[in-house]
Amino acid sequence: MSGLLVYRAAGERDLTALDRETMDRPRTKEDDATAAALGQRYTATTAGAIVLGVTGAALVVTSAVLLGSGKRNRRMAAAPWGAWGAGGLVLEGRF
Repeated sequence: MSGLLVYRAAGERDLTALDRETMDRPRTKEDDATAAALGQRYTATTAGAIVLGVTGAALVVTSAVLLGSGKRNRRMAAAPWGAWGAGGLVLEGRF
């Protein structure tokens, strides 16, 4: 996640540099295209960071619940199954 946030920050710096550069001159179509691409990059990396953050929080909560639920015997069976063009894994038992 930190790599994603670093990439996002680099995009912000590039957009700020582009804005400073175009203050003294008229913007070209290339400048507009670059700004649009950097804006899309910012949006995509923000969404990615949110997804990774929510997933991490869900993993922490799940781990805490599983650690706090106590010990009990676990009986589980896993069996693969398949058919023409499809496949999967069947899980049965007490988790």
